Amino acid sequence: MVDFGRHVEFVEEYLNVYKIPLGIKICDGTWNVFINEVIDRHSGGHNHRFLLEFIKRVGTHYATDRRPLDFILDLLDIKVPKLFALPEKTDNGYAVAVEVQGNLSTIVQDYIYLNALKSGLLQRMSKILCSISEQLDDFQQLILTVLQKEVIPEVRVLQSGEHSAQEVLSTASTKLQKDLSWIQALNPQQTFCWGIVAACCQKTSTSITTDSFDWVHSCDYIVSQLGQIYVFYCNGKKLPESERILSDPLPQDIVSLHSDDVCKFFEWVRKLQTVLLDWQKNFVENNCNYDDILLYANNQSKLFQIGQLVCSKSIIVGPQDTQLKMNYYLQLFEKVNAHFIKYILGNPDAKYSTLPHILHRYGVVFPSKFTKHILLPGEKASPTGERPLLNPLSPCTTGLFQPPGQNISLQATKGLTMTELAVLTEQLDQFVKPLLDHMDMLVFFSLHQCEIFNNYLHLQLKEECSAKQFVSVNPSMRPSISFSTLRALPKQEGSKEEGVSLQILARALNTTRNFLAKLIQGTAKYSEIIAEGGMLTLESINIEAEFNTLATFFATVELAPQVSSDEGLKAICSMLELFQYTSFHIPAIYGVCQQYNLEGCLNDPSLKEVVRLAEEVERSRANLTPLEAVGKMQCVKNSLYHKKPGSYSSLGLFPAVANSAAFFQFVRDKRFDGEKGQAAFGQQYQLITAQLQHEEYNENVLNHLYAAYKFILPFMDSKQNFNSLMSKVTSLDVSGGLKQLETVNSNITLIRLWFSRAEPY
Repeated sequence: MVDFGRHVEFVEEYLNVYKIPLGIKICDGTWNVFINEVIDRHSGGHNHRFLLEFIKRVGTHYATDRRPLDFILDLLDIKVPKLFALPEKTDNGYAVAVEVQGNLSTIVQDYIYLNALKSGLLQRMSKILCSISEQLDDFQQLILTVLQKEVIPEVRVLQSGEHSAQEVLSTASTKLQKDLSWIQALNPQQTFCWGIVAACCQKTSTSITTDSFDWVHSCDYIVSQLGQIYVFYCNGKKLPESERILSDPLPQDIVSLHSDDVCKFFEWVRKLQTVLLDWQKNFVENNCNYDDILLYANNQSKLFQIGQLVCSKSIIVGPQDTQLKMNYYLQLFEKVNAHFIKYILGNPDAKYSTLPHILHRYGVVFPSKFTKHILLPGEKASPTGERPLLNPLSPCTTGLFQPPGQNISLQATKGLTMTELAVLTEQLDQFVKPLLDHMDMLVFFSLHQCEIFNNYLHLQLKEECSAKQFVSVNPSMRPSISFSTLRALPKQEGSKEEGVSLQILARALNTTRNFLAKLIQGTAKYSEIIAEGGMLTLESINIEAEFNTLATFFATVELAPQVSSDEGLKAICSMLELFQYTSFHIPAIYGVCQQYNLEGCLNDPSLKEVVRLAEEVERSRANLTPLEAVGKMQCVKNSLYHKKPGSYSSLGLFPAVANSAAFFQFVRDKRFDGEKGQAAFGQQYQLITAQLQHEEYNENVLNHLYAAYKFILPFMDSKQNFNSLMSKVTSLDVSGGLKQLETVNSNITLIRLWFSRAEPY
C-alpha cells in the first residue's frame, strides 16, 4: 500500500528546499502539470497548506525580480481546476478548505498593498474582465474576488475622470447591459462584473442621504453608469412605471439568483429611490424649510437626471412646483416679519420695535411658542438651541413688510418648516386680532416717548384689571418710561396664562384713543391729562417734547381727520405750561424775593400782579378751559419777560439760589456786590487762583466759584424792581446746569478761608 502521508511530506519538503529560478512563471505548463498531479494524489484542503506557502514564496520571488504585477496576472492563468476548491460541506476537510481560501485572499490582498499594485491592476482590469472565460476555477474566482474588492478605487478617483478607473466601471456596466441572461444564472464574467458594481455601490452608499445632496455631484459618474443597468433591467422586463419603484423585499427574480453582489446593487437603487421619495414626501407634506427648498432647487437638473436613471422621474419635484413652494414660504415669512417687527411707515427716524417687546411693556405675556423657531433682530441663538437657517431669507416679497430704511429681519431656525410657518402665521393672525384697530397707536407710542399717553394708558389698565390679580412692577425694557408695567400674580393650579390679556389692553387702548381725540379738540380736562392717581406730575413733563410727539402722532396716524389738531394741542400745551408756572416757577420767584428780602421786587406791582394771577389760576384750576389758559399764559410771560414759549431753563435759577443762602451771605459779608465789590472779587479771585495752581480739587472748586458768583450776583441788589431782576436772570446762560452753585455751597467754609487770606491788610 502506498503511504500517501509519506508522499505528502516528501512533496512539502521538496518545495521548501526548491531553489526558485529567475524568471519563473507560476502559470506555465510544467507547474500546471505538477500542481495538478499533487492535487490528484493528495486531495483535501488540509493537504494544500504547503502549496499555499509555496505560492506565497513564489510571489516574493516575483517581487524580488521586480515583477510583482506579473505574479497576480500569472495566478489568473493557472489552470488547476481543483486547486483550493471547496469540497462538499459534509466533507471532513470543508472547514480547513475554507480556512485555506481565506488565507489565500489575505495573502493576495497583502501582496497588492505591499507592492502598490492597485494602479497597475486597474489599468489592466478591463482586459482581465474581457478575458474571463465561461468556466472559472475556484482558485481563479478567489483571485478575481480579491481584485474587484481591492482594486476598485475610491469614489473620488472614479469621479476624477481617471481613464482606467472609469473604464473598469464602464466596461462592467456595458457587459451587464448586453442581455438579461444574468437574471437566470450568472456566468463567471457576469459574476465579476456584478462584483465591480457591488464594490461601487458599497463605496457610495453611505454618502447617499436625505440630509445633503453632495452625493449628486460627487457620485454622478457612478450613478450614471449604475443607473443604466437598472434602466436596462426595467426596460428588458417591460415593467410599468408603478413597478419600477423598488420595495421590500426585492423582486423575486433577483432574490432567486442568490447573489449578494446583485442584491447589493438593487438595494442601492432602492436606497436612492427612497431618498428621492422622502424629498417628494417632504414637499407634498410641507415638511421642509427654506434651506431644503433652495437646496433642492439648486440641484434640480441633476436630480431629474438621476430620477431618469433609476426609473423614478415621476417622484422628482418639478422646477415650477419648487418655485411655488419657495415663493409661498417667503410670503408666509414676510407676514411673520410684519407681525413681529413694528415700525411707522414713512418715518425712518422712529426706528423699529418688536411685538414681544411692545406687549411686555404693558404686562402682556407673549407666548413662547411663537418664538420657538424664530430669532428676533439682535438675537444670536435660539432658546431651543436650534441652528439658524444657512440661507438668508428676504422678508420683503409682496410689499407687506417695508422696514423704514433699515436692513432688519427675523431669522428662522432649521425647525421652521413650511407647515410650522403656516401654523405660526395663522396663530399670530388670531393672537393680534383684538389689537388690530389700535396697533398703529400702540406701535407709535412704543417708538416715541410720551408721558401723557403712557400714564393715561397705565391708569386705564389698572381700572380694567382687578387689584388682587395684578401688581405693578418696575419696567425692565424701557427704564425711561415713568409708569410701571403690569404683571400677573401666579394663578390657581391648572391655569396656563398670566399677565394682561389682549382684550383688556384693547379696551384700555380704545379709552386712551378717545382721550387723545379730546386732547386734540382742546376739551380734555387737566385731571385727565395728568391722569390723577397715576405717577405723572407737572415736574416730570417736558411739555414741548410731549406735544411735539403728539403732533407727530396726529400727523402720522389717521386718528380724527375731520379735526385740526393744531389749536387743541396749543391750548392744552398752554394750560399745562401755565400750571407749571403757577405751581412752581412763580412761587419759587416770590419765595427767593422774600428769603433775601428784595424789597424793590416785593413792593413792585408787576410781581404782585403775577402772584395774584398764579393764586387765581390755582384756585380755578379744575374749571379752567384751554382757551382761558392761553390768555393767562401770555400775561404771565409778559410779566416775567420770558419770551420763548416752553423754554423756562433760566427760571431754574430761583430754586438753586434759594438753596444757596450761605453763599449769598458770603457775597454780602464781603461786599462783593456793586461795581467796586465786583472789582474786589476779581482781584482776590486771581490771587487765590495763582496760589492754588496745580491742586486739582481746589482748581475745580475755583472754576465753579466764578460761574456761581455770576449766578448769585443778580440777587444782591435789594432795591431793584422786579423787571430789573428778571432782565438780569433771563440774560444768564444756565443751559449747562446749576451744578456750580451746589459745589460752592458744599465748600463754602473752604472758600471763606481762601478769601480771608487774600484780603488786603
